Amino acid sequence: MPKKETRYTEDGRHVLRPGEYQRSGDKKGYQYKLWNPHTRRFVTCSAQTLTELREKEKQLQRDVLDGVSSVKGKDTLDAYYAIWAQNKRIKQNVLSNYKYMYQKFIQPALGSKKLKDIKYTTVQSFYLDLLDTGKVAINTLEVVHNVLHQILDQAVRDDVIRRNVSDGILPELKQRYPKPKKRRALTRDEQDRFVEVLNTDVNRSWMPTFMTMLRTGLRVGELTGLTWNDVDFAAGLLHIRRTLVYYKDTDSGECRFVINSTKTVTSARDLPLTDELREYFQIQRNEGAKCRQTVDGVTDFVFVNRYGDVQHQGTLNKALRRIIRDANLDQDAIALPAFSCHHLRHTYCTNLIMAGVELTAASALMGHRDIQTTANIYNDVQREQKELAAQQVSAYLAGEKKGKTGEKKSVHKNNTDQ
Repeated sequence: MPKKETRYTEDGRHVLRPGEYQRSGDKKGYQYKLWNPHTRRFVTCSAQTLTELREKEKQLQRDVLDGVSSVKGKDTLDAYYAIWAQNKRIKQNVLSNYKYMYQKFIQPALGSKKLKDIKYTTVQSFYLDLLDTGKVAINTLEVVHNVLHQILDQAVRDDVIRRNVSDGILPELKQRYPKPKKRRALTRDEQDRFVEVLNTDVNRSWMPTFMTMLRTGLRVGELTGLTWNDVDFAAGLLHIRRTLVYYKDTDSGECRFVINSTKTVTSARDLPLTDELREYFQIQRNEGAKCRQTVDGVTDFVFVNRYGDVQHQGTLNKALRRIIRDANLDQDAIALPAFSCHHLRHTYCTNLIMAGVELTAASALMGHRDIQTTANIYNDVQREQKELAAQQVSAYLAGEKKGKTGEKKSVHKNNTDQ
């Protein structure tokens, strides 16, 4: 068998290995060619120096050995996002939100980059830029990361890239950029003031809607998705079986309603129809408008506007802002803080805790998927109670000290029961 000819670089200083070539003519540098049995074609890499080329050779050889496709590796993130979005099977509104996050934040920064060129530091710098410039808060970044991580994860499974370079970045950032302050429940005095305001002539039409939220802790979509078939007066139960979602479709740009299943499996639940709730539903049935809208085959919704059309979170929160504004015009009354529909849900959960309801029962009533979610609220309330107790003791001791010096005793008591 004849010996293979030894090949040298043009200057005669280096021996060229099998598959290595020195470019001639106008093209300077070196090229390496390797047969890929997986794709049944040659793959190549090039460099200006032989040392640089041989570093690339090692990577190319590893890719071929591991079955990582160097041809697909030329795909951009945009190209793989299109594949991911086409094959994603989740709720329409969630997918639309994912698409929005990609188009708004990820695409301008990384969309045109080749997958193989996106490194750990690339993603890290991208996230830091979003946070430092105030484009997103840490909560929003979690959604952005979720989208990017899923796209890269699919590329890993398709052997397009070796590993998901976004792994491990978010936990580090969460320590440096803490979440905003947690949602505060309404105090008992604030709740009483809210009920008082709802019971006025100008706001009474809103009482069944907002009092149902305050007394059941329903999510907005669960409340607006209720039909009269879900209100079981005979059995004394309120059946939570669906969610009504209002969202903007990323592809068409249109806003639309859609019927979804409940947020989680445990969110499908039956709630007791108390005497107070019965009264609110009877008021809504007798005085509310008749539903005239059908969404995905579902109709006869309970909470509709005066025209008979279904409600959504935006209109309900707008109504709350107006009610709060008008209530606070009375400077002699307890001021209401700015709050949204979800604060009413949080307030209901806090009321369960203050009433001594057992943790698992409270979690079931709230429809939480993970009991830890309910436990976190329990812990927050307990911490607030301890802080209040410490303040009361300090106020008491301060009053005792003043009394001993001949001044009138004064004990300041904050009403922050939640």
